[in-house]
Amino acid sequence: MYLDSADVLWLSTDQGGLARYDADHDSFIHYRHSAIDRNTLASNQVRAIYEDRERNLWITTFPDGINFYDRSHSEISNYTYRENVPDSLSNNAVLDFMQTADGLLWIGTENGLNLFDPEERRFVRRYLRDPASAKGLQANAVLSLAEDPSGDIWVGSWGGGLHRFDRVTETFHNYRPDRQKPGSISSAFIWDIYVDRENVLWVATETGGLNRYDRATDSFEHFTLNQSDPHSISSNFVWAILEDRRGGFWLATVDGLNQLDRASGRFTRYAKDSNNPGTLNSVRIRALMEDSKGRIWIGTQDVGAVVFDYDSNTFTHLNWPESLAPLVTSFIEDNLGFIWASTANGIARIEPKSLEVRSFHRNQGLVGDTFNRDATFKDRKGQLYFGGTDGFSVFDPRAFTLYGNDFPLVLTDFRLFNRPVAIGAEDSPLSRAITYAERINLRHDHAMFSFSFATLNYRAAGEYKYVYKLEGFDDEWHEAAGTNSATYTNLNPGTYTFKVRSADRDGNWNRREAHVQVVMAPPPWLSRWAFLGYALAAVLLVVFLVRIFLKHVELDKQRALNAELLRVNKIKDAFLIDTSHELRAPISSMIGLAEGILRDDKERLPLTAEQRLSLIVAHGKRLSNLINDILDYGNFAERKLDLNAECLALRPLVEVVLQNLRPLSYGRPVRLSNDVDADTAWVMADRNHLKQILTNLIGNAIKYTQQGEVRVSAEVDGSMLRILVSDTGCGIKPELRDRIFTPQISKTLSEQAMSGIGLGLAVTKHLIELHGGSISFESRWQDPRQPGTAGSGSRFTFTLPLAQPRKQGATVSPGYPERSASASNPEQSQLPNNNTPDLQSSPAVADTFAFKGGVAAGVMPALKSDTFKNGTSSDLAPPPEAWNFTVLIVDDDPVNRMVLAGILSLHGYHILEAGNGLEALQLVLQEGHHVDLVILDVMMPRMSGFEVCEKLRQTFSAEMMPVLFLTARHGGEDLHVGLEVGGNEVLYKPVNKEILLPRVKHYLQKLSRRDPSAKCKVAD
Repeated sequence: MYLDSADVLWLSTDQGGLARYDADHDSFIHYRHSAIDRNTLASNQVRAIYEDRERNLWITTFPDGINFYDRSHSEISNYTYRENVPDSLSNNAVLDFMQTADGLLWIGTENGLNLFDPEERRFVRRYLRDPASAKGLQANAVLSLAEDPSGDIWVGSWGGGLHRFDRVTETFHNYRPDRQKPGSISSAFIWDIYVDRENVLWVATETGGLNRYDRATDSFEHFTLNQSDPHSISSNFVWAILEDRRGGFWLATVDGLNQLDRASGRFTRYAKDSNNPGTLNSVRIRALMEDSKGRIWIGTQDVGAVVFDYDSNTFTHLNWPESLAPLVTSFIEDNLGFIWASTANGIARIEPKSLEVRSFHRNQGLVGDTFNRDATFKDRKGQLYFGGTDGFSVFDPRAFTLYGNDFPLVLTDFRLFNRPVAIGAEDSPLSRAITYAERINLRHDHAMFSFSFATLNYRAAGEYKYVYKLEGFDDEWHEAAGTNSATYTNLNPGTYTFKVRSADRDGNWNRREAHVQVVMAPPPWLSRWAFLGYALAAVLLVVFLVRIFLKHVELDKQRALNAELLRVNKIKDAFLIDTSHELRAPISSMIGLAEGILRDDKERLPLTAEQRLSLIVAHGKRLSNLINDILDYGNFAERKLDLNAECLALRPLVEVVLQNLRPLSYGRPVRLSNDVDADTAWVMADRNHLKQILTNLIGNAIKYTQQGEVRVSAEVDGSMLRILVSDTGCGIKPELRDRIFTPQISKTLSEQAMSGIGLGLAVTKHLIELHGGSISFESRWQDPRQPGTAGSGSRFTFTLPLAQPRKQGATVSPGYPERSASASNPEQSQLPNNNTPDLQSSPAVADTFAFKGGVAAGVMPALKSDTFKNGTSSDLAPPPEAWNFTVLIVDDDPVNRMVLAGILSLHGYHILEAGNGLEALQLVLQEGHHVDLVILDVMMPRMSGFEVCEKLRQTFSAEMMPVLFLTARHGGEDLHVGLEVGGNEVLYKPVNKEILLPRVKHYLQKLSRRDPSAKCKVAD
């Protein structure tokens, strides 16, 4: 036996279950196990009873464990169908309730009509379908019930029509639809029966709309849908009828809410408007009720409960919890003012002011979770009845204790790295249970920890949802999805507070909150001493960075200065190169004029004048060679210099250089000797650059030799030819010998009467190394102020690749690559040509060729069959009938035109002159002057020579009117441009007669062999 806190005596029995003594009736109420009801005891063998602080009972049974008795729902009485028990409910599916004046409760089910005595809590009688009797019930599914003022019971059935039950005779009078009988009921499916204030009976049907019963005629008036009438009822399927206190007559249909004006018979429809929150957001209306405040409660099939306010004429949709089904089947208001709503999943209690919703389910004592349409009722005592698919429940809301949601919320577990933490153990952060802990101190290596939590409500422990937050780390609350735990990893050092909250299944939050402070200690490297060290290191780093910054500032200044120096140096180099190019034209004119005088007036000149003119020519050519050195040195710096190697006989080339430099030794007893063997001294070299090398070495030897001899010799050394240039001059000072091949020594040498060799020797060394050779020297110094010392002088030795000597009668192609040759020799044409005529290998022919200084020039690819020899006596002879050919000279420098005219006059050509490109085009294209060949300067004002050639090529082809370009810029650019615009050949200034006359003669002889009529043919 057990006496609880309410002085209620409980008895535990071995086979009889649990018994409670009722002192008022001096009887026992028994609680026994039922196999079909899981809300009963698990076993009838009760062992012990215990009452907790909430006055709930914990009951142990054998052998099935512990049972929990929720005292708050002990007043719920559930009634179900029990097989083979005549005084039980006839079927668990309860569809409607109605209480008559005698206090008996009529209950419609899926299997007949039940009469129940609430006082005695027993079923008095059943009325089932009797197909054999016309006075019996015609269908078992009783959907609706009503009592009229005369005391008759009206019974609506599914498929059996409407019945009027006479309680005196206990017979049923059936009303069924009959198309042959006007005034019959419109449908056999009756969902609701309502008697209004005027005692008029209204019937809601499934297929026949609304019916109004006329007792005088015992007939029915029909209100059905008329598609053409918007003021007819919106659907023929009517679920419920309501008459409010204002006289409003409401109908719930499957296609919206309707209000009937009973005087006119017109319906007002309330349409769904999703864009207007003040309208009804559903068309499937299942239940209607008016509360004590005059509000209309509307149960929908899909959006829960809605409240209509007459004053504002607006609909308010409740915040329907997910724990309840959105299908609301009925409403009832208790005597406390609370609104109760049954749904397809639980029952809702709605607070009338705040509209807060709380849900109740089977596990809280109800008979089930699924409740049927209109199966609610409040009896005269204020008890509430809820019928569903599992029977019906009865309880008094005044005695039905509604538990709150303020159950204790506690932390139940604390783990490190997913392992339980022992309380009070060594190095354990817990000195007491986590449920009572207020603070947890963690080390820096506790990188992963977790909390578990629970709400101490044993009625619905699994129905709670939780949110948690770690203040100081989380900005928002996080939901614990599917688990009552929270895990954190890799927190920064600091102080945090872990908090957790809970809410029941209806979303009502527990006012209680569980929390604990978490202190994460910093690692040693983040301690105060560590930060002090970091601060010191930061100061040192700042000092270091400042110094680096200052160094960078200084470096930037140096870079800016270097950039400026480079810019100035480029300007200087550009000025030097441009000046060198500009010097070529006057030097060329000077050499040409001097050579012209020597050529034309040699017999009339005195010997001294002839020698002086020869010196002018020699120094002019030396100056031209110096300009070549300057340009080549610039090309070395920019890596632009290329070689055009060919098989060359060295002796004739040495002879040319000696002849050109011989005037430099006038007035001094200096002998020039060429000891090069003509048979063996053959090299693979660039003719122009080899001539430049020899000119620099021999010129320096002559310059610094006051008396004695300058000798050039050569000897074979394996695959190389060693060439020696020796003199008997003053030699080179010892302290200068390690810098002899650098241009920086020019000033030093000039201070010691040695100026001028720096740049020439530097260029010479580069050119020799480009050929694959090397250069060295031997020197014995003698002070020029102490003449007469014997054995002084210098000897420069350089090597070049050896070539096989040419055999008599054999031909060797010069082998020009398809690029411009070096700018080192102003006497050589630079157009590439692999079709230049072969040079005879005989020494005599080679010497003559070399002495004249010419090299077979390149021509256009179209002139592959053209052949001529430069510098031979036959080339310098005028062509037959030379006076018939007209040569146009175009140059903006009148001296250049004079020199060219003087050379061409040797052959007697008819000469036209033009000072610029426009004048030349006017002579040829506009004035129609006949011109056989054009000698065209490249650099001219207003229009360049290239542009003039392009204009001419629009009318004349290269075969009809050959064009020879003259340029002072040595290198490949003018060469390639000249080819592209249609030039036949490019010649470099200064040009002499040995180069110019053979070329002019060659092209004019080709014209004389061509059909004269071709001169007038326009080029394509």
